[in-house]
Amino acid sequence: MRDYLDLFGQRLFGLDVDGNSIVIAAIVPGDTAIACKTEVANCGDIVIASADDEQTITRFERRAHQAWLVRENDVVEAWCPAELEIIGMVSCGG
Repeated sequence: MRDYLDLFGQRLFGLDVDGNSIVIAAIVPGDTAIACKTEVANCGDIVIASADDEQTITRFERRAHQAWLVRENDVVEAWCPAELEIIGMVSCGG
């Protein structure tokens, strides 16, 4: 699993970026995304999620009462996964 760092009341973890699913948001391969451990997300949050047996860093949205993952690149369209688990939120300022 992940190693967590408890800091200022938040559980943080890092994830090495190796894909280009969110390059428009300036998160690129070779980066380490720092995220807060959470199981919930709001529309527009950049999240680390497990969706349909794939882990991804992407933007979370709700459309017509369904959860959608919106990749921020010019190649892959948004999708509504059959199975979704929010693992963390990349922008977790207070």
